[in-house]
Amino acid sequence: MKRINLFFVLVAILSFLLLVVSCDKGTTTWIDDYETAIELAKDQKKDVLLFVTGEDWDSKSAELKTNIFGTRSFMDKAGKNFVLTQLDFSNALYETLELPENATDEERVKAAELETRLEKNANVAMELNATSMALPVVMLLTSDGYVYSVIDNVDNFSTAESYLDYINAQKKTGEKITELLKTVDSKEGVEKAKVIDELYETIPASHRYLVSDYAILVPELDPENETGAVGKYEILLAYTDAINLINGNDPEGAIKVFLNVIESGHLNEEETQEMYYQIAYFYNLQGEAYLDDILKYLQLAIEIAPDSKVAKEVIQPTYDSFIQLKNQ
Repeated sequence: MKRINLFFVLVAILSFLLLVVSCDKGTTTWIDDYETAIELAKDQKKDVLLFVTGEDWDSKSAELKTNIFGTRSFMDKAGKNFVLTQLDFSNALYETLELPENATDEERVKAAELETRLEKNANVAMELNATSMALPVVMLLTSDGYVYSVIDNVDNFSTAESYLDYINAQKKTGEKITELLKTVDSKEGVEKAKVIDELYETIPASHRYLVSDYAILVPELDPENETGAVGKYEILLAYTDAINLINGNDPEGAIKVFLNVIESGHLNEEETQEMYYQIAYFYNLQGEAYLDDILKYLQLAIEIAPDSKVAKEVIQPTYDSFIQLKNQ
């Protein structure tokens, strides 16, 4: 009899444990570690929904979490396609790092772990350009960490369902980026340049730096500019070189970089206009002694594409201001 009772007790315990495990697997939660999120996304073949917040000092962060992201309906449905990841920078978290002198060893260990996590999360937010955006920041990323959507119109979503519809529709862009990344390494020459250009244009402008290692290859891959896109990447390289030269106190060298790009013959009118304007800007960094050079390149920028929006709204007013300065 005792053996039978023991058997039923064990069965009951096992059934309970299986129920707990089953429920746990079916429940989606938010995690607070980006590296873990990427690992899970790869293992589970999902994307990452990244939510950067300051819940106790940013009202929109708190509202979005309460009204949409924190609802069970959203979490369970979004969790089917995304690893939900929140990097929160609430003041309360930082306040818990301030321990009293009589804090226990356990409290000190927990505080050290939290400090490490907050530091790592801050670095991730900076690397993903989230620190330059207004909170809350919502991004969708592939499992390889490529941002394919930045959702900054949070006020447009009043329900969990409307938000779900939007992010699920965005997944196609993520799938396209993943496929292009698989394809690019199998191509050579102009064909590779074409894939890189498509990849570059698919990624949001705010995060194209994530594929800069590919982008800088285009001029070499397509020396005859068969893609018609070489100028765009020559400009990208020129900015990198020019900034390094400016930081090295060599503005003349930076100007020469831009002139060389113009002389390559690969730029369209608006790209050439941009380069002339930047040359004028770099002359301006050197002071009023270069006023004639500033005016010269602003004039060239206007003449190359006088009807462009930039010419009318930015360059012409800038030119007029420098003319007034010269006539004083």
